[in-house]
Amino acid sequence: MPRALVTVKLSGRWGLPEFERELARGPLDIDLPEGVTGEGLLHCLAERCDQRFRRKALKADGKLRAEVRLFVRSDVVQDPAAPLGDKLGDGAEISIVLLKPLVGG
Repeated sequence: MPRALVTVKLSGRWGLPEFERELARGPLDIDLPEGVTGEGLLHCLAERCDQRFRRKALKADGKLRAEVRLFVRSDVVQDPAAPLGDKLGDGAEISIVLLKPLVGG
């Protein structure tokens, strides 16, 4: 299983202060399965850091929630179920954005 040293940034109101503090300490050294997908990457982060993150980022079936956007090396991950390929690796920056729901009438 390949390892990568990646920087993870959260944007939005996640309500996970411990997870956010851990991410602020610097790059994470995580195990990434061969052919990891965007959704798989989020599962790896949840295993490594905070299980509550999984419930906020992924639906019960493991699919990315509609209000979450994933960026790897500044590129939006269009298909979170597709392998990320060579986008990941040492030095990769991952941004996970929780969009604010629109409320109105």
